[in-house]
Amino acid sequence: MPVDGWPDLLDEARKMKKDYSMIAGCVPRFSVLRIWSNPYFSPLMIGYNLRDSTQFIDTAGRPWEWLFIPKDMPESEWSFYNTLNIRLNHIFEHLPSLKKQVTFRGDIIQVAGKDEMDLFRASTIVTFALQTKPWMREVDLWRSFINVDLAFLEGLHRSWLDRGDEYCASLSKVFSSCNS
Repeated sequence: MPVDGWPDLLDEARKMKKDYSMIAGCVPRFSVLRIWSNPYFSPLMIGYNLRDSTQFIDTAGRPWEWLFIPKDMPESEWSFYNTLNIRLNHIFEHLPSLKKQVTFRGDIIQVAGKDEMDLFRASTIVTFALQTKPWMREVDLWRSFINVDLAFLEGLHRSWLDRGDEYCASLSKVFSSCNS
């Protein structure tokens, strides 16, 4: 189920362009950064004390347990969002002005800049903060867009900016068909 209250990244980009357009000489630019993840699990470790609920025995009688959060686990999208929220809030404490430039939902972080240099600075800070402490998060440059304008974002298929909603909707269909 998608997380209630997630921001619409395209609407946020439109607001940022409107705000920046009032400043003389500003040509707003955007980065859409996606966190790399395995197709089956998110790069978030399950605490040792919580692994009991993810243990199972396969048909050969071997015991298994998940070390990372499976993507189809209830609340896994919220867990990823919460982890990013905690990490990004660390940088917002030290650079409060950056908070106005960053919007995120699920595993997608959108960074806005007044121009290319401002975007470069903000995107570098966000990337560095996400990829350090712990090391498990990595920006997936193959699925990210860097230094693009609003027209480019508006031309993208919605699934590029709403992966969480699409993913959760597809999982709901799979699990509802399994239960019937």
